[in-house]
Amino acid sequence: MTRKWIIIMAAAAIAIGLTSKSQQIIAMWQRYPERLVEAIDTGVGQWLAETESFIKANKLSGQSAKVRSGALRQDLTHQQADPFSGHVGTTARTAAYARTILGPDTTTITPKSAKHLWLPIADNLNPSGLARMTPREAMGLTTPSGRRRLQVFKSKAGNLVAFLPDADDAGKTQRFKRKTKGKSGVRAKGDLKGKLLFVLKDQVVIQGTDALAQGAIEMTTRGTIILNTLIQGVKLS
Repeated sequence: MTRKWIIIMAAAAIAIGLTSKSQQIIAMWQRYPERLVEAIDTGVGQWLAETESFIKANKLSGQSAKVRSGALRQDLTHQQADPFSGHVGTTARTAAYARTILGPDTTTITPKSAKHLWLPIADNLNPSGLARMTPREAMGLTTPSGRRRLQVFKSKAGNLVAFLPDADDAGKTQRFKRKTKGKSGVRAKGDLKGKLLFVLKDQVVIQGTDALAQGAIEMTTRGTIILNTLIQGVKLS
């Protein structure tokens, strides 16, 4: 009968197959239980740590998790429950959205109190893809007379967007003096100068990356090697 050790990681149960030599050693547990448990405990701990590092390096970089990947990568950790099992996951700081992004499912997000979801875009994104300015901060910007600067309107593409006009020191809005082509497209003479900060949506559908389970599955072979090596290294005399 083939023995398999089970480790729970994310939502996936990962089975590790043991070689016949490892199984023969395990059959002698009654004589040397402490040494075998110690070897397995060490192996599972090493596997969990390597799996954590693998997911950080290969599943939470670049385009693998576009939303808040930096925070998720920082908070990703592992915990060993006992000598035979453990899990890889995130800390409480990012737990609220970790399942949405790192799990396998599709999640629909709708506004809880506001009329729309304000999603940062274009000029409001830094190189890491995070918002430079929150909606509250943008709506708090005013002219010297106290009038709110942020404007919300429907774009030519039919999207509801939030636009922050440029203003001089006196608070006067700036306009293009001639037809101009830039990152935001073609601007006609007389169009307001400024930055697109947000697109407003009624709901957003997020497809999870399944990064935790996929990373654990891809590390199964490595886990098998670690456990078999340590078990076969146990001295039974």
